[in-house]
Amino acid sequence: MIPLPLQRKRLILLSGKGGVGKTTVAVLLGLLFSRLKKKTLVVEINSTERIAPLFGLKSLGHNEIPLGPYLTGINLDPPVCFEEYILLRVHFRKIFEVFINNRFVRSFLDAVPGLNELLMIGKIYDLERQRERSLKRRPLYDVIIVDDGSKDDTVNIARSLPNAHVIEHASNAGYGGNQKTCYQAALDINADIIIMVHPDYQYTPLLLPAIAGMIANDVYDCVLASRILCSGAVTGGMPLWKYAGNRVLTVMENLIIGKTALSEFHTGYRGFSRNLLETIDISRNSDGFVFDNEILAQIMWCGMNVGEISCPTSYHEDASSIGFWTSVHYGLGCLNTGLKFRLAQCGLVDSPLFPKDKYLIGAVGAPV
Repeated sequence: MIPLPLQRKRLILLSGKGGVGKTTVAVLLGLLFSRLKKKTLVVEINSTERIAPLFGLKSLGHNEIPLGPYLTGINLDPPVCFEEYILLRVHFRKIFEVFINNRFVRSFLDAVPGLNELLMIGKIYDLERQRERSLKRRPLYDVIIVDDGSKDDTVNIARSLPNAHVIEHASNAGYGGNQKTCYQAALDINADIIIMVHPDYQYTPLLLPAIAGMIANDVYDCVLASRILCSGAVTGGMPLWKYAGNRVLTVMENLIIGKTALSEFHTGYRGFSRNLLETIDISRNSDGFVFDNEILAQIMWCGMNVGEISCPTSYHEDASSIGFWTSVHYGLGCLNTGLKFRLAQCGLVDSPLFPKDKYLIGAVGAPV
């Protein structure tokens, strides 16, 4: 197990005389970090390829080579690193060849202590910059902000935030359409756990670690924060007509879909695993509010496990909520989704939401 202080480090340098086990320790740390699902790069410097044979490879070379899930290796050649660095600055190879790549300068550089280590750190920094700018994969951002066609100053404020990737819809894509964009953006940056929280001030963010932990430890593929468990909705001030509608719809959907015992289908606080979002096809789902109901039905169709955790809620002046007629339209859409599920299950209709090749009814986890 890696101590927590070490887990927080971005760069770990191992030094010592030859034969003391630096390579062994480096590989071991790499494997341990990769098991924690941390993308890890193990670096050799001008080595005689000690790491490659441990993974059944002949050599690593000067470019990154995958060694396993979340683990990559590279064998840096200091002269090549130096050449790359100089060419980034002068941009002309002729200048490099004439003024720098000669035996006098080379002899001087060979005598500079610690130059190889400095070049290694510079190369690692450059690899991070290349990864962010690469056209083959999306940048690695700390925050992704999707503006769904708002008419206020949301986009300008979002773009002023550090390390934020802003996606702007030209027009309002709808509640479901916005989620589709968000989930795809999260998958593009290799997110392992994706949690959706309604921005209506009803849900506490304090449950995020618990939801993420249940998914990270493979307890559930999907975790719902239920307002119904422990009477969270009633004590939090949910209007009685909404509470009654929530309970009636949930009971009916449990009966229609079968083999489910969810306390609430309609929470706006839910977490998904990467594997789940890669398994189901949400592109055909509604762009409206019924998207939430459709994705839950798809999860159950594919036999993935759904767990629940009790969640307090708060209905107050600043909390937003959909109105009565929108709720009625949503409720009818939920019943329609359940009916499609049952008819597809019986083989009476073909639905793009519920493909036959992915049908596998799964168990719904007990509430936590």
